[in-house]
Amino acid sequence: MKKILSFLIMLMALTVQVLAQVNIKGTVTDASTNEPLIGATIIEKGTTNGTITDFDGKFSFNTQSEKPTIVVSFIGYLSQEIIYAGQSEFNIVMKADITGLEEVMVVGYGTIKKSHSTGAIAQIKGNDVVSIQAARVDDALAGKLSGVMIQNQSGEPGADPKIQIRAASSISGDSNPLIVVDGFPISGSLATVNPNDIVSMEVLKDAASAAIYGSRGANGVILVTTKKGKSGKASISYNGYTSISNKYVKDIEMLYTASEWADKLETGIANGTYDISGVKAELFNFRLNAYKNAPDVVSIEEWLFKTGNTQSHDISINGGSEDVKVFASLGYLNTEGIAQKQGYEKYNGRMNVDANIGSKIKAGISMNGYYGQQDIVPHDMRDLLRAYSIAPLYHTEASIAFAQDLDKQAKALGLDAFDKGVRGTSYGPQSIYDLKPGDYFHDWHYGRSYNGIGGTGDA
Repeated sequence: MKKILSFLIMLMALTVQVLAQVNIKGTVTDASTNEPLIGATIIEKGTTNGTITDFDGKFSFNTQSEKPTIVVSFIGYLSQEIIYAGQSEFNIVMKADITGLEEVMVVGYGTIKKSHSTGAIAQIKGNDVVSIQAARVDDALAGKLSGVMIQNQSGEPGADPKIQIRAASSISGDSNPLIVVDGFPISGSLATVNPNDIVSMEVLKDAASAAIYGSRGANGVILVTTKKGKSGKASISYNGYTSISNKYVKDIEMLYTASEWADKLETGIANGTYDISGVKAELFNFRLNAYKNAPDVVSIEEWLFKTGNTQSHDISINGGSEDVKVFASLGYLNTEGIAQKQGYEKYNGRMNVDANIGSKIKAGISMNGYYGQQDIVPHDMRDLLRAYSIAPLYHTEASIAFAQDLDKQAKALGLDAFDKGVRGTSYGPQSIYDLKPGDYFHDWHYGRSYNGIGGTGDA
């Protein structure tokens, strides 16, 4: 009898407990778009009992309270508290919290106040990038982002600058930051992105903001957002410019030709700038006359440097319907440097397509093409920068006769023959008496061992 009584008591308690279960269900939507909010949090106030909305914005959970207070929250929206009063289903409409959106930022795996991320995230708009007419996106960023050092190491058109975010730090020996374009990390540099396609760029500088990219973000992350298509009639836009550039250094001694050196020496002696009392008169006159009489002299700087120019052309098309939006662009840039055989040419192409497939699925395609070619100054031309302008670049009959006559004068003064200054190379004639018109000029041809006017440092 006691066993039966105990069983009945347990059964009654179980029945009461089952009857106390209340099912809370409903849907959460956005007030401005009526779209369902995925991942909104619904919790019974004062407890940890709750759930989140599914793909359709729906939720459902059980509670033992007769009149529970339900708290609904979502990042960027005003939270709501709703008292259950026997409703069969809730239709909860969430309004955006404008103040919250300004104060809260999603970084990596969490959120922080915007005031706490001032030095961690830097942003620049696409219009600011385009306004700097640079051959590359990263060139346009120089000096515009705090904590980001962009250093152009060669100055040649199209050269990759060195980018360091908050000083050098690397776990792989490479200090370059990770480049992410429209959410996808790329293996190339910012040269592959057309400046006219950019909406905004963000630089993530601290561990929290770059955490989602793991070790790849150890050197910082540069996020690039490109333009998307907009619904409406197709619009075509064009942007182009042209510019010229010149070498800024002009009046320096390195640019003097042989005759100008002679004039400078004579003027300096006349006004007492140079004291030649310790120099033998015949040796001084030998060298001064050599400078004066050197034939067919070519100014190295004038020959090597020229007026450079850049031309850029970009065309884009934007448009589509409510369901399919397209943005496509083509870009071309050609830069001729200020030095001979120096230049940079590139082509950019991009297409972004966004489509709504039904009412719940969105899809997109992003394609980017790039081709670039950089021409740098050859090393043999770089040697010219160390040479004085005392001869032609390539021998003429007059320069050959001058070299041979100068050699004879040097030997008559007891100086070494010019051929003794020949370098240990098999390139070109090994004696000035074997020179032919068109042969490349070497400074030993005019005496490089204090026996002539050569010895300027080139080969």
